[in-house]
Amino acid sequence: MKKFVIFLFLFFSFFCYSQDISVIHFNYKWNQQNDFKELASIKRAKVSKAFVEDQPDNFKSSFKAVPVIIIFKNGKPMTRVEADLSMKIKARLEDIQELVDRYQ
Repeated sequence: MKKFVIFLFLFFSFFCYSQDISVIHFNYKWNQQNDFKELASIKRAKVSKAFVEDQPDNFKSSFKAVPVIIIFKNGKPMTRVEADLSMKIKARLEDIQELVDRYQ
């Protein structure tokens, strides 16, 4: 029984920490009023925020609109959700969660 519990714990730990899906919200500091605030509710992914000003110059040039949410799998960008001309992301939280689930 003890071995079974240890196996179950290890399996659960591996399953929980093996996810390599990251959701990163990029925005400029001056545009923080247009942040996508519901992003913290995303499940099964590591969510973080970064400022464009703090990124290397070659990476800054890849942004066509801000804010932008980029979903990474194993460190590679899989998809992005960009703001429209209003500088706000119009996507729903459910749409972003669906994208995360697709790459699991």
